[in-house]
Formats: sequence, C-alpha cells, structure tokens
Amino acid sequence: MAPTYSTETIAQELTALEVPGAAFLARALTALITGRKATLHQIANLLPQSPNTEAARQQIRRFLDQPALTQEHWAKTLAKLVPTRPPWVLALDRTEWKLGEKPINLLVLALVCKGCAVPLLWRALEKQGASDTGERIALLEQFGRLFGTKCLRFVTADREFIGREWVAWLLWQKLPFRIRIKAGEWLRAKDGREKRAGDRFASRACPCRKRAMLLWGLWVFVGGKRLHRGRSEYLIVISNVAGDLLEDYRLRWKIETLFQAFKGRGFEMESCRLTEPVRWGAFLGFLSLSLCWCLRVGAFLEHLSPSPMKKHGRLAISVFRRGLDHLQELLACLSGRACEAAFLQAVRQLRPMGLK
Repeated sequence: MAPTYSTETIAQELTALEVPGAAFLARALTALITGRKATLHQIANLLPQSPNTEAARQQIRRFLDQPALTQEHWAKTLAKLVPTRPPWVLALDRTEWKLGEKPINLLVLALVCKGCAVPLLWRALEKQGASDTGERIALLEQFGRLFGTKCLRFVTADREFIGREWVAWLLWQKLPFRIRIKAGEWLRAKDGREKRAGDRFASRACPCRKRAMLLWGLWVFVGGKRLHRGRSEYLIVISNVAGDLLEDYRLRWKIETLFQAFKGRGFEMESCRLTEPVRWGAFLGFLSLSLCWCLRVGAFLEHLSPSPMKKHGRLAISVFRRGLDHLQELLACLSGRACEAAFLQAVRQLRPMGLK
C-alpha cells in the first residue's frame, strides 16, 4: 500500500482539481511552504525527490513554461478552492518593485476572503507606473467570460483607478463598484450647486448621500468622511448604487494583506528573480494556489479553535499565517533530498576539531 504521508497524497488532490503537472506541483508546494521563500533557488534546494539543485531548477522552469498553465486554468482552479461562495467582492490593485534595473509591475484582480484576498486574474505590465483603462477593462471582461457578472458583488479600488472613461465603462456594463476618488474632484448636486468632494464632507461624515451627483458628467452615488480632524485627508467613495459605501470600501484593504502575504510576511515574492512575463503569470498562479491552501487550512483551524482577538478587534494571528505555520510544520519532513551518508557526514561536523 502506498504511504499516505507523502507528496503523492497531495498530488492526488491536485489531479482531482485537474491541475497540469500535479506530481511536480505537489513537490513544489512542499518546498515553497517549507522554505517560505519564493525564489527558484530556494524552492529547488528544498524540492523533494530531486537529484540535485540544478536539476530541480530546470524542472521548475519546464513547469512554468507549460502551455496548459493559462490564466483561465489558474482562475478556475482557484475559484474551486476559495473558502467563500459567490457573489464575490473583487479588489483591483497593483504591486511594483525593481529587479536590478528592470521593473516588475503586476496588475491583480483578487477575490476578498478570510481577512485576505486570493488573486484570480493578473497581468504583468511591461512598463512602470499605473495601469490604463484598457488593461483594467480586459481583466474584468476576462472575469465576466469565466464566471459571469452574477458572481460579482462589487469591485473596489483606490484612487489610482479613477478616470471618466473607466467609470463610464463600469456604469455602462452595470458592474457594481466602490472606488475611492480624490478630495479635489468637483461634484455637482441635482440643484446645480458644485463643490469639491472634500468640502462636501468637511463637517459631517456620510456613508452615502441620498441622491446621486455628477462627477465628470456621470451620475454616481457618493459617501465620504474626514479621516483626521484638523487635516485635509478624506475618504470619499463613489458607486453606481446606494449603500454603506465606506464600510464596503474597507474590504479593499484585504488586497494589501494579500501583497503582505506574498512579500515580507509570507513568501518574499520580491526576492524572486523571474523577469519573463509568461513565467511570471504561471509563477503567480503557483503562489496563489499556495496562499489559497494556507487560507483553507487556517480557516479550518479557526473553526476548530478560534484565535483570541486583540484590543483593536483583529485576530492575534491571521488566518493565512495560522495556515502557513501549520502547513510548514507538517510538510517540513517531506522536503529536501534524504541521504543518510550525507546526513551522517554533516552531523560529524558538530564534533570538536582534532577528534575522529
């Protein structure tokens, strides 16, 4: 009978998910979660059942180059795993860093769940700076083709994702949205009076004005508040429907939690030295699957034994971190290349010098 405590058991579940290269992916997931560092060298060094690090690195590259690892395939796989049923809240954001002189710029459409977010669709932008309207529309159209707009509760984004053409498209498509705007934008009420957005919420917060207002010639509902007394910093959110826009917009911050999980508080994605957009697409799918597994395990542990709450109302340990810690503990013994002779040689190095 085949042993159950093995990467083969993980591969069986991945095969049922119809993930290409399930046997290799099971080993790669084990290496990533054990080492908690998303570099090819680190994953290759901890990859089980591989003769050496260089051979493992070549296996990783071949895996990432598989034509079957498309955006659509990753999205459908991840949608089966996320611990949240539709309709979903989607957060749109971008993360950027530099690898030497080369910018790595990723536009991500993520599904909010369990205090974090899971990437569903993404695009490696071959430029620095903000995305354009066409790139944002392409991601949402791709989501609509894969899952249908009925699976969307609303999409949320910060002040980087504004503009008349973009908002007009969302209104035309009747896609629910919660998007933050700048306090200096002009809003016109139905009585014709025009004020800057910040001036309308300088004295009193309002989750949503009862009547729509004109922004860039488009009718939108608006909610807002001053963030700090005595400062000119505002949170102003627009939507195509009335509701508690400020409370809904808070969910956008979960994509920031996602980027923290991918970076310093999780897999250290910025240390990865991949530069090719095609490989980045497949690699981000691999990271997203790892993150989703951690969230599922963390949610299961929370159900069994809830973590204590801190005074600020957040969990003492996040659902993602709890799942990651637990998986690392379980998978560590499967990672690497077992070799008794090499192990004994390494242990001997603990002996004092000059003794046999």
